[in-house]
Amino acid sequence: MQNTHLETTVSAESAFEFDTSFVLFFLAMEIGHKGLFTFEGILMAPALAAVLIGPYLLVRGGDTSFGHWAAGRGVISGLGLALGAAFAMAVGTLLPESFEVLPFTLLIMACMATAFLSFGALLGFKLER
Repeated sequence: MQNTHLETTVSAESAFEFDTSFVLFFLAMEIGHKGLFTFEGILMAPALAAVLIGPYLLVRGGDTSFGHWAAGRGVISGLGLALGAAFAMAVGTLLPESFEVLPFTLLIMACMATAFLSFGALLGFKLER
């Protein structure tokens, strides 16, 4: 007998990069919302650099060049910075002031989801039929 069952799995490396892309975007959005050259922005900039570069150093092999990979992540962070700055201008004029904490709330939720998925991958849970 031959097993012809094919499994399609998402590698842990690509899932890790996908999860940290959300964290990168919402962290950049929070920095853009607070202002890049404010006290909060300067304190969060090293965290942004770590989330920007860290996943490449942790899981990447040699299949993609660092420059190409970092350019894609740079686009994500640039978009987050721009949307955060636009969001800061919209709060109080187009949006109520209670929406001011939305970027940080979304950042916390993205970090929690990434942590849960990383722990699940670490423990190696697999679905059985």
